[in-house]
Amino acid sequence: SNKYGFIQQIEEFENRKVASEDISNYKIVRKNDFAYNPARINVGSIAKLIKYSNGIVSPMYICFRAKDNFLPDFLEFYFKSKQFKNEVLKRLEGSVRQCLPFEGLCDIPVVFPPKEKQKDIITQLSAIQTKIEIETTIKELQLKQKQHLLHQMPYKHLPKQIVFLSNIMFQHISPIDILSSIESNRQEIFFWFSLAGMGIRNDIKSFFEY
Repeated sequence: SNKYGFIQQIEEFENRKVASEDISNYKIVRKNDFAYNPARINVGSIAKLIKYSNGIVSPMYICFRAKDNFLPDFLEFYFKSKQFKNEVLKRLEGSVRQCLPFEGLCDIPVVFPPKEKQKDIITQLSAIQTKIEIETTIKELQLKQKQHLLHQMPYKHLPKQIVFLSNIMFQHISPIDILSSIESNRQEIFFWFSLAGMGIRNDIKSFFEY
């Protein structure tokens, strides 16, 4: 799915089986392989297999893996970047239903730093991602708590200003702590992700096995 990547079809379709009975032409993917839907990559339909050792996907998907010298996690973060999304939009083909063929994906410029630097960037971005997930969970719990408390409040006995303020509590949790913790590193990450736009590039196909 666009949100969760590779999942079992029962998780997406509520116990309904939508795959064909004949899966002889389905594609086999292994852990850390990528797959994308050419007709929906513009809305984020590209993912890396993480949860399972092996799986199969519909023949409509295009599958590939990173070569040995390039870390799949770094490539995964790149695929989530705004730069990658912009590059995809430039290369969509078709008038009615726009698609990105594998040749179009391979034409996207991308720069891979040395392997050790890839590891450093992955560590930094993973820490940020974990922090965001924790903050998001806290915010969701606070919103639930707020709703519970609001249901217990005798509105008719409260001044209008207090009622209004109670409805906007916890709506905007500032991510300042996140940004400040990565200020020293984000320029370097941006540097590697933006080199392609400066003419220092390799075609993305240099890093794939198809």
